[in-house]
Amino acid sequence: MPSLHQPNRPLGFSKDLPAVVATPAHLLIKPVSLDSLVDAAMARAERRCSGEEKPIATPWRPLNETLGGGIWPGAHFLVAGTGVGKSQLTFQLAGHAAKAGIPVGLIALELDEAQMVIRLAAEEAGVTWSTVYNGQAKPDELRRVKEAANIIRKLPITADFGQAMGWSSDRLELMAKTLREKQPKGPALIVLDFIQLVSDDEGSRPVDLRERIGRAGYRARNIARQYDVAVIVVSSTARANYEVLNAKMDKSGLGVEFGRFGKRRVVRYPDALIGVGKESGELEYSADSVTVLMRPKLTEGQYDPAIAEVVESGGKVVVCATVKTRASVPSWFALNFQRGRFHELPEDAINSLARSGDEKAAGRPKRDPMSLVRAVVEAVEKAEQANQPLKNKVAICERVTGTKTLVLEAIKTALRDGYVYSDFKEFRTTRKPLPPPIADDDTNASEVGNESEQPF
Repeated sequence: MPSLHQPNRPLGFSKDLPAVVATPAHLLIKPVSLDSLVDAAMARAERRCSGEEKPIATPWRPLNETLGGGIWPGAHFLVAGTGVGKSQLTFQLAGHAAKAGIPVGLIALELDEAQMVIRLAAEEAGVTWSTVYNGQAKPDELRRVKEAANIIRKLPITADFGQAMGWSSDRLELMAKTLREKQPKGPALIVLDFIQLVSDDEGSRPVDLRERIGRAGYRARNIARQYDVAVIVVSSTARANYEVLNAKMDKSGLGVEFGRFGKRRVVRYPDALIGVGKESGELEYSADSVTVLMRPKLTEGQYDPAIAEVVESGGKVVVCATVKTRASVPSWFALNFQRGRFHELPEDAINSLARSGDEKAAGRPKRDPMSLVRAVVEAVEKAEQANQPLKNKVAICERVTGTKTLVLEAIKTALRDGYVYSDFKEFRTTRKPLPPPIADDDTNASEVGNESEQPF
C-alpha cells in the first residue's frame, strides 16, 4: 500500500506506476518539416526582391546600407553608455518611421508622459528637449515645439511607460498585438528603452537582473518572429565599461578598406564590441544586429580641422558601429549630435576618424590569415604531442589568434587557397605545404601564437 507521504502516487494503484507529470508547454510544439516552410520562405523572398516588402528606413543612409536597406523584422540591440544619446537616437528613428506611416510602439521606461511628448516634439522642431522641459526655452523655440506637437499628435505612435510596480517584459506582446490591430500587415517597429529597467513578471518569483534581462531579450526575439515586427532593444553598457569603451573602439579596428566594391568602412575586429551591454552580452550574440554608440576621445589641438569645426560649433562626435548583422558585414559611420538631433558627420570628418583608426590598427603586429593558419596548426600539434585533451578545439584556436572572427578568416583563406580540414583536432594541409610567412610581415607563426594575452 502506497505511503501517504508520496502524493504523486495515487492510492489503490501499484507502487510501480510512474507518477503523472505535466508536459512543459514548450515541448508541445512539434518540429516541422522543411517542406512545409519552403513556399512561405520563397514567397517572402519574391516580395522583397520585387520591392513589395521593404525594411524600415532610418534617417541615416550609412546605417541603412549596413542593415541591408534598413531595419528588417527581428531583434536589434543598440548599446551605449549613459549620456551618449541612445534614447535620443531611438526617438529620432521612431519619429522618422512614424512619419513614413509605419506604426511604432515606443516603450519609455525612464520617462514620464510629459517627457516623452516634449522629447518627440522638440526633436521634430530641432530644439534641445531639456531646455523646454526645464523651462529655459526661448519664446521662438517654444513656439516651434508647440507647432511640432500638433504634427506628432497625428503620427501612428503608441506609447507605454513604466508601471507603479515595474514594467514586465510580458507587456511586449501586448504592444505587438496593439500595433497589429492597427495594421495587420506591413512593417512595424517597437522600441524598448531600456532593457535594464525591465522588472519581474507579475506574480512570478523575484529573479536577478541577469535573468530578467535574458527573459526580456528572448521574448523580444520571439515576438519579432511571431508578429513579424522589428524590435529595437536599447541596452546600457556596464558602468565598468564606461572608461574602457574607447579602448574597445580602438581594439575593434575601425578603418577604411578598398576592394572590388570600392571603398567601404570596416570593423576589423567586431568581437571587441559585442557583449558590452550590462548583463545583456550573451543576448547580443543571438540578436539580428548589434550597434554600439561611442564617443571617441578628441584631444584639443590634435584632431583635423573637419572635426574641429564640428566641436567648435557645439556638436558632439558619436561613432555608430554595427558590429553584427545577419546578411551583411560589420561597418561603421559617425554622427554629429547637436541641438537635440543626430546629423550625419561630413565625409571629410569621417575620413579623419578613419585615418585615426587605421593608424591605431597599424600599430599592432600584422596578422595575415596564413600566419594565423600556421599558428593554429602549430598550437594543435603541440597539444597533441603533450597528450592534452582537446575538448574544445575552437577555444584553442581562439587563444592562438585572439578572437573567433580571426579563426574563421584564417580557415576561409586556407580553404580558398587549396587547404582542407575535417576537424580542428586533425587540422592539416593536404594538398600543398603551408607557404612561408609573408615577407613584409613583422611576426612569425610562433609570435602570433604567443600573443594570446595581448589585447586587440
